[in-house]
Formats: sequence, C-alpha cells, structure tokens
Amino acid sequence: TRLYAGIVTSEKELEFSDHAGKGVWIQVADGSAEINGIQVNRGDGLVIEESPTLKIKSPAEAELLFFVSET
Repeated sequence: TRLYAGIVTSEKELEFSDHAGKGVWIQVADGSAEINGIQVNRGDGLVIEESPTLKIKSPAEAELLFFVSET
C-alpha cells in the first residue's frame, strides 16, 4: 500500500491518477471535498476502484489521505 497526503485549496481542482487499475481509499482528515461528484466531509472515507482519474475539489481547504493498493 502506498500513502499520499494532500491539501486541496478552494478554487482549485486536483486530479489524482496514480492508481490506474488499483483500488484507492480516500480518508478526509479535515474539511470537506467533492470527489468525482461525491460529497465527503471530515472523518468520511471513500473507496474508488474503477475510475482512471479522480477529480477533487473543495469549497475551502481540505486535507486528504490516499491509500493506494499495490494489487
């Protein structure tokens, strides 16, 4: 498992694509964000398995953790 941490700031859209063909667990450490159209808030987790690119935006600053499966 690889771990990435990121901060998304308001007015920016982040694209995450270092997980092609692998599952990714996203944990919202702080703030809120929209990931591929799904609203998530502090403490929420989200599993994405079949999306080549994640599109992430936030109305304010959000801290996210990405756990990427190696298999």
